[in-house]
Amino acid sequence: MIRILLLTTVPTLLVGAVSANNNRRDHGTDLHFSHPIVTESPSPDTKLRFDIEFEDEADGDATSLILGSEYAFNPGFSIEVNVPYTFLDESGSPSESNFDNFEVALKFANYAYEDQGLLLGYGIEFGTPTGNNAEGIGSSNIFEIAPFMNFGYKREALEIVGFAEFGIPTNQNATDEFETELSIDFSSLYHFNDTWMGLFELDSEGALSGDESGSWIVNASPGFKVAPFRDKKLECGLSYGFSLSDREEFDSRLIFSLFWHL
Repeated sequence: MIRILLLTTVPTLLVGAVSANNNRRDHGTDLHFSHPIVTESPSPDTKLRFDIEFEDEADGDATSLILGSEYAFNPGFSIEVNVPYTFLDESGSPSESNFDNFEVALKFANYAYEDQGLLLGYGIEFGTPTGNNAEGIGSSNIFEIAPFMNFGYKREALEIVGFAEFGIPTNQNATDEFETELSIDFSSLYHFNDTWMGLFELDSEGALSGDESGSWIVNASPGFKVAPFRDKKLECGLSYGFSLSDREEFDSRLIFSLFWHL
């Protein structure tokens, strides 16, 4: 039932994004942030996004194709949907592929401190069980609820973003290893000119319960973005990630992102 609901909802949101007013994201406020690659943006937006993510892991490789759509109903509220499809190539095992867990997020922004260049935000994200336990891609039973808070600070050419999310898994089986987690991400973006942007991002994930309780994964990701056209509707970016902690999610990560603002 959840799969059917999502597979009908996602195309609807995509069509809504395409038909959105081109200037919707500028209505009512001048404070807007260029979307980082790893970290989420604090400002509601109307856009389509496509990512190709490569992860070099200890026991094999993973490649994910991720289609994202965000629709801003007004400058203070948006709905975002991410649909990932993952290919696994593990050593000594046949290659597998399947949809990973879909993500649906409700994002709110508070512009009370807009004159100081500060944007405060909050919201909630739902991770749906559209994966496949047998193939080791996502989950076919866990539904995750993840409230989050974020902020963005903009001063001239510099943009700083912080993001904290508290993940609560539900509908677990006895064999599931999923635990309650806290994710903290940080992004610093600098506009060198109207075309080129430099990025440095940190993403971290800590287990608050389960066997890994108290341990953290911390990754660093330098990168860049390019806006090749004057209207800045199209942007593309590249990010290279590596681990800074003893506990590792991957050996290295490469993300290519394409953003189309509507």
